Amino acid sequence: MAFPPAPTPKAVVLKNLKEKAHAVYGPSSAERWTSCPASIKHCENAPPEKDSPYAKEGTDAHTCFEMFLKNGRAKVAATRKMLKGAYPTDMVEHALEAAEEIWRRTPPGAIVVAEQKVDISDFTDAEQFGTLDCAIVEEFGLLQIWDFKYGAGIPVDAEGNLQLILYALGAAKQYDYNFSQVELGVIQPRAEHHTGQSVRSWQIEMADLLEYRDFFLEAVKKTKAKNPKFVAGDHCRFCRGKVNCPEISKHAITQAQIAFDDETTEVVSVPAPETMAIKNLPQILEACEKLEKWIDAVRSHAHFVLEKGHKIDGFKLVAKRSTRKWADVSAAEKAGVKLFGPLVYAPKELLSPAQIEKALKEHYDPEAIKKFVAKNTTNVSSGYTLVPESDSRPAVNPAANAFDQLPEMEKPKKKGKK
Repeated sequence: MAFPPAPTPKAVVLKNLKEKAHAVYGPSSAERWTSCPASIKHCENAPPEKDSPYAKEGTDAHTCFEMFLKNGRAKVAATRKMLKGAYPTDMVEHALEAAEEIWRRTPPGAIVVAEQKVDISDFTDAEQFGTLDCAIVEEFGLLQIWDFKYGAGIPVDAEGNLQLILYALGAAKQYDYNFSQVELGVIQPRAEHHTGQSVRSWQIEMADLLEYRDFFLEAVKKTKAKNPKFVAGDHCRFCRGKVNCPEISKHAITQAQIAFDDETTEVVSVPAPETMAIKNLPQILEACEKLEKWIDAVRSHAHFVLEKGHKIDGFKLVAKRSTRKWADVSAAEKAGVKLFGPLVYAPKELLSPAQIEKALKEHYDPEAIKKFVAKNTTNVSSGYTLVPESDSRPAVNPAANAFDQLPEMEKPKKKGKK
């Protein structure tokens, strides 16, 4: 089955492929399940993941990227539509730059597809699919698989990237592997890579790509063993089972030479760093990395529990420091231009309240600026943070607040007698 030519309004669903919300052996988690066989079974019983603003940001960025790829001949109209859809200006610009990179790399006669489902069942011994961001298909020539990463924290390499390799195998299968070479690429505009390049790619011969089939099948086999092995590493970072992983917690604590009381769970002793033998530092440093991942996961889980309205003795959630936002951007823009002219603008958008105060203080009466900002802003907290009970800030209950924000239901009118 061939990919449809772009632009395409909807992705094609492969025949005989069951729709699933989550692929157990998905490409996006390939680094984890090929490295840690126990993670598959362990994650089945892990606490639910908390909704992340970073995940939503990534989803929005991919929506913009896909829209550009599928409306390449009308990118000006697509840009206007996305900006009206409340997507941030920098996000739209990054998505357009990524799409233009794809267009530059598309040879005459090749087709570009976005958000395409590919069958990876032959490489995982299970009915699975993956959804790749973008592919450039030149049958009997070069197959390109591109991944748009919008995260700003962790730079991702293209060379040996198992997620992209699995996508490439699934995509190549649809063309009976009729390609001479495969190029795997990452477009990551916001993360600083050691090469200084936001676009990175790696080429591999088709024959060499096919050798990964046995690698994935062997990895799947290990996950199905009676007692699969836990293996900690960089792949733990995005594992939803971190919070109660025995490899990260128990083994790392032992490696770090921290002693706990079995009954009270209190720390009995922590070795002074200056007393540690140099020969032991490698394993202790490795343990510290594991513990940091585990600690972050525990705090995240505790945050999730408190947000749901449960109690944790000795801890609570409090509102973070609030930041000022325009209550009504259009109204603030209209009033600001009337009072202060074009100085209220950045090159492409209205300045923030803090930026307004800084930009205008040398040109206008400070009292007038203060009144304008106060009238047109509202304080919005950026969320909640976990603190000890002794913290002076008042506790908040997100679960109760959610009910407070629900609109009041209209009471039914009494029917009068006829």
